[in-house]
Order: sequence, then structure tokens, then C-alpha cells
Amino acid sequence: MPYKNFLGYAKGKDGKPVINEKEAEIVRLIYRLFLQGKTASGICKHLDGLGTPTPTGRKAWNQTTINSILRNEKYKGDALLQKKFTVDFLTKKQKVNEGEIPQYYVEDNHPAIIDPLEFDMVQAEIARRQKLGPLLQRCFYFFKQGNMR
Repeated sequence: MPYKNFLGYAKGKDGKPVINEKEAEIVRLIYRLFLQGKTASGICKHLDGLGTPTPTGRKAWNQTTINSILRNEKYKGDALLQKKFTVDFLTKKQKVNEGEIPQYYVEDNHPAIIDPLEFDMVQAEIARRQKLGPLLQRCFYFFKQGNMR
């Protein structure tokens, strides 16, 4: 696990992940805000307003970071191994694993920051919003054009 920019976890003395409570509260807030209806953009604005630094220490959050946190199984204590693999050991070039090599899913690999049920609720809400996405975009375009009287 790359601990340096991984919000909520630190490397323990035994090399295994331990929860960084201060950062874990930020992760829990992100999940809570999403389930309360905020978008990734809205969560960014909320965290920026609080002056909360990003995992890399920047002042401004971006939607990609929020979406990554919301989708990462590590926050529920699980780990998907071999998401990427090294294609050239000399250049250390890596590639996203698209089925070229087996992946392994390990449950209860480390302490969870997010309850697995809450994580699953977020995944269901992400899927629901993606399904509604095209419809909502059409409605927004319709109202933006002044068709509402």
C-alpha cells in the first residue's frame, strides 16, 4: 500500500496499515457527505471551505480524488491485489491489469475506516447516479434553454 498519499492510513511498526484517526475522519466525512446527496464537486467545495488539505497536501480538492476515495475497497478493509503489473522490469513500466494476469481479492486484509455496509451503500448510490446521469443532463439542458414557463 502506498502510504505516502493514502488518506487515512499509515505504515505500522510491523509494516502493516494502521488507521491515522485524524485523516480517517476526513474519509468518513467524504462518505457521509456523499450519502447525504452531495456530488464529488460539492464535497470538494465543502473540504476546501473547511481548509482541509488533500492527501498530497494541496489546498484545493479535485473530483478525481474524491471519486477515487469513494471507490477504493481498501477503506472497507479489503484489498484487490495486482490492479497494476510491471511490464518491463528494467524501465519499471507498469500497466493497468485488464485481465492479463490474475487478480486476488482479500477480505479483512487490514483495519477498515468505513463500515462495509456503508461502503456498499456508496457503491450502489454511485451506480444509481450514473444511471440517472444522462436523464439529469437532458433535464438540465431543457431548463437551461428557458423551456420552463
